[in-house]
This record gives sequence, structure tokens and C-alpha cells, in this order.
Amino acid sequence: MTPTVAPPPERFNFAQHLLALNTGRVRDHWHTLTRTGLAPDLCRHAPEPYVDIHPADAAPAGVKDGALTRVITASGEAVALAKLTDRQRRGEVFLPMHWTDAYAPRGKANPLVAARLDPVSGQPEFKHTPARVSPYREAYRGFLLVRDAETAPAGEVVWRRTPMEACQLHEFAGRDEAPLAELWRRAPRARDVERLTYEDPGVGSKREALLVDGRLEWVLFVTKAGRLPPRAWLADLFQRGALSSADRMALLAGAPAGALPDEGPLVCACLKVGAKTIARAMIAGAADVDAIAAATGAGSNCGSCRIELGRLLAAQGAEAPKKEAAHVDA
Repeated sequence: MTPTVAPPPERFNFAQHLLALNTGRVRDHWHTLTRTGLAPDLCRHAPEPYVDIHPADAAPAGVKDGALTRVITASGEAVALAKLTDRQRRGEVFLPMHWTDAYAPRGKANPLVAARLDPVSGQPEFKHTPARVSPYREAYRGFLLVRDAETAPAGEVVWRRTPMEACQLHEFAGRDEAPLAELWRRAPRARDVERLTYEDPGVGSKREALLVDGRLEWVLFVTKAGRLPPRAWLADLFQRGALSSADRMALLAGAPAGALPDEGPLVCACLKVGAKTIARAMIAGAADVDAIAAATGAGSNCGSCRIELGRLLAAQGAEAPKKEAAHVDA
């Protein structure tokens, strides 16, 4: 039986959708996060939906690297973090398919895919749906760290949930402040809860930490104009017992005492090795993937990051290995 080929929507203007949406999987995730979504280490490498865009395609649309970006097709819209890279083919954007309602309801790729089917294979347009991109332009940003998998704000809010070792991280951004007010109201109010709060109306910044018996249970940071602190060190505080006075002060300051080591973007999820650690090893003389593995551990376990190590070597002008297994499922 020949599959039915659906016509394009009558009101859809293809002239405004000059990009091709390509969907697919990424290195460390599997299906719809049914397994890898439970592994904090794998989530740290790819913690949220993103869209790869060539800089030449991003500039006319006003899309900036690292900014929340709308990906729009005739079938729907997703909001994802823009990654500008010249490794992305011009005229095309790539949006991973792993995130669902459980992890990032506004970042889903599959609902954007055109329902038109190939007349031979019956496949939808997973690789070539007409699309366009534009900035999301949020009014505020924030994050919530909490011990259980509590639901993040509802309504006109972009959010995603990432499992950490001892808590759940909810990142969110929005335009309407009503869901934000509801989130503040949902903070635990029991008598045995100790509250640490900070507010700076000048930049629309507010922080709140809740402790029970000195143990951290909830951390909420919101800002309209200022910067948000790194999340990893805050998540690590959930693994401790009663917090010290220095930890309490750090919570309100939004920064730990002393400088945090800057490891750069995570490259090796197995051993938590960042790009800057790898760069230092290359400067010290690691000239191939095996040498990097020996110096840092990166690429010495499952091997899925070895191709990325080769790219880092090539970018540094070193001789990249000629043959490295991708270790990525089709």
C-alpha cells in the first residue's frame, strides 16, 4: 500500500522558512532519555535541547551563540539553546530528538517534523523539514535545584530537567512572570524549614535556599538582567550533611569561597574531563588521542569521545588520528 503524502499547510509560507531542519541523536543519549536521562554524568555532557546553526544562517535571524532560540516549522515550535558552529552545513539546522515532556516539553524535535511521507519508504521528513529560527527573547532566567523531581513552572515557560547526583536541576526562562510567582509560592513553608534569602531589585535578581536540619533541600535563583552562578558546585552541596557557615554565605553570594577550577565544556562523560584539561595536556606534549587518554583519562573508558578528541587535536594544529571508532549507534 502506498503511503499517503500530506500536502503542505495552506497558510505556511515556505519563502520564510529557508532552512532545512535535520533531527537525530547525539553521542551520549539514547532514544527519549528513557535510560541515559537517569545517568547524571551523561546528562552533563548534553544537558538540554540545542540547535546547531551555521553562523552565516544565524546572523540574518539575529540568533546569538548560547541564546535561547525558537525553531519554527509548519507543525510547531521548539525552543533550544543555539550553538553556532561552522561544522553545521549552511542552510540546515540540527535539533536532537531525545527530549520529551518529562525533561524539556518546549524543546521537543519530533512534533516539528512535517507529516509528509516519502512515497517509497513511508518516512516522515526527519531530515528535511522547512524551518526558520528566531531569538526567544526571554524576560527572566533562573534555575531550581531540589532533592526530588518536582515539576518546574507551568505556562509560558521554557524549562528542562536534568538529574544530578543528589538532586534535580530545573533550568527555566520565560516572558510572563505569573508562572514564576507560582514557583516562589510552591517553596516549602514548614516550620522546621530554615530560609536564606537575597534580593537585588536593581537587576531583578532573587535567591532563596531552604534547609532542613542544616541540610540543603531547595535552591532557587532568578534574574532579569544579571548573570546566574555555576550550577555544579551548588548541586554538590546537596551531597553534604549540615552546611557550614561558609557554605551558607556562599549560597547567598552565589559563588563558592575560592576560585572554581575551570575545566571547560565536558568532553569525556565517563571520567568528567573537560576541554581545558585536554588543552593543557596537548600543550604539555600529548600529540595523539592515546597520549591524551594517558594524561587525562579522556577516551580511555567507553571511547565515545575519541572522535571529539581528534577534532580538538586538529583544531590545535596537531596530527589527528587517522582512524578512530565513532562508538555511536546508528
